This record gives sequence, C-alpha cells and structure tokens, in this order.
Amino acid sequence: MPHQKSGLDNRLKTPLLIVIAVLLLLAIVYLSFYYFGHYQKIKESVKQQEVLLNQTTVISKIDTNSRNYIQEPTFIEGRNGEITLVNGTDIYIKARYTLNNQFVKKTLKIKTDSSTKFLQYNLQELNQLSPEQWEEAKTEITLKDLKVGDQVTAISKNNENIKYKTEFFASKIEKQI
Repeated sequence: MPHQKSGLDNRLKTPLLIVIAVLLLLAIVYLSFYYFGHYQKIKESVKQQEVLLNQTTVISKIDTNSRNYIQEPTFIEGRNGEITLVNGTDIYIKARYTLNNQFVKKTLKIKTDSSTKFLQYNLQELNQLSPEQWEEAKTEITLKDLKVGDQVTAISKNNENIKYKTEFFASKIEKQI
C-alpha cells in the first residue's frame, strides 16, 4: 500500500500563500485608508473649532436702561456650554454668555491636564439637596466619559479671570446629566 501524504499538496501551497499575502496586503491598505480618513476628519474638526475661537456671534444687545438690567460681573472663573469636540486633552464648547452688554455665542477651548478633576451630577437630584450636600452628590468620571453634545461647566485653574479668554486650563469640569 502506498504511503499517503498528510497536509497540503506542494502544488496548492504556493497559490494559497499568494492568496493569504494578497488578503493581508488588502487588509493593511484598507486599515491605512480608514485610519488616514479618520485622522483627517479629526484634523478638519479641530481646524473648524480653531477658526470658531476667533468668532463671536452676537445674539442680542442688552438694554442697559431696563429696570431688570443686571451689570455683568468683572471677574469670571467658569463657563457653561455644550461640547462640540473632544480632541486629546482639549475640549471645545459652544458657550452663551453676556459680554460687553451683549448676549453672545462663542466657541471656547478648554485645556485639561493630569490635575483636572472630572465630575458629573444630576441636576434634578441636586435641586432636592441643600447646597452643603451638592459636592457629595457628584460622582467622579474621566475625560473619556465626555462626549459631543454633553452640557458641562469648566472652572479655570488658579482662579484665573477668563472673562475675555477663548481658551483656558480647567481645574474642574462638571458634566450635567
């Protein structure tokens, strides 16, 4: 009885190796295009946000003669807004606030570092507590928990006055859920 070979016939090994090599090459090309496309989209988003940092949209002027007029503060250490982009350790938010007796809408760049504290809270729950209990009701989160569309409050580092700033380092970022 003749001895039977186990495994693939040598005639099949070469074409099979070529097919595997071609499939691997196609996968590498696909992943490279996917990564490059994704990287380009992020780069374009950052570029758009950086342009918006230099633009201020006036929503309306404030009637300073109105009996309901409240003078805007001269010192601001925090801003509220909606996240429009998270890029690395930078967060871009669209904020609405008063500036020079006008209601404005502006994109701000919030920079974070290893000392920035991230918290989240439920506003309905906080409203049922006394102000002394608020900090206890907040839970720690990370930068990765922040997404586009989230409402956040960013507090400046070292009690810096950020009234006229378009970017600043945050000591604390609180996400409202």
